[in-house]
Amino acid sequence: MAVMLPLRLAAADFCAVYLNIIDSHGKPTDAPVELIDQDGHVETSLIAHGKASICDIGFGPHTIRIGTDKCSGYVTIHGVSLVHGFSRTFTAVWDGCPTGVDMMTLPPSCQVAFRVTSPDGKKLIEAEATKEGDATKYHADSYGRFFLAVRNGAAKNFTFSAPGYVDTVVHLSCKRYENIEKSVQLTPK
Repeated sequence: MAVMLPLRLAAADFCAVYLNIIDSHGKPTDAPVELIDQDGHVETSLIAHGKASICDIGFGPHTIRIGTDKCSGYVTIHGVSLVHGFSRTFTAVWDGCPTGVDMMTLPPSCQVAFRVTSPDGKKLIEAEATKEGDATKYHADSYGRFFLAVRNGAAKNFTFSAPGYVDTVVHLSCKRYENIEKSVQLTPK
């Protein structure tokens, strides 16, 4: 008489998701990573060092969020679901939180962007700017923008002018390695 023993069939293990996280130069970068379920609960939170794997995810669609709500924001991958036996691989580009050191800002300073417009929103491409203590005249680009710097811990006045408009002075202070963006509206004479 033969005895039949039940066979246990085990499924092969696999990781649901593999992540490659690179910066805009193609180099692996560290980044916070969260796996968020369809109800908005964070299932997994980890720090990826260029690569990460999330092997066990719950049922239903998930969101993978890479980055932080500060500086450069998130890279988000939506609709990631568990598929039996199939690993998904994603590559995300995230530049982290650049600081003055990362951007090689010398001397140490805040990066300042101004956009100069008229009251009706016209970009004033003929605008000029001067910075307190600096004799240089800066000229707007074709979008009415200026990209300047203020040393860490300093405060400066910027004077904006354009033909047919009243000069406007904007006071700006830099704490430490901030990215500062200001809109400047010039009033017609």
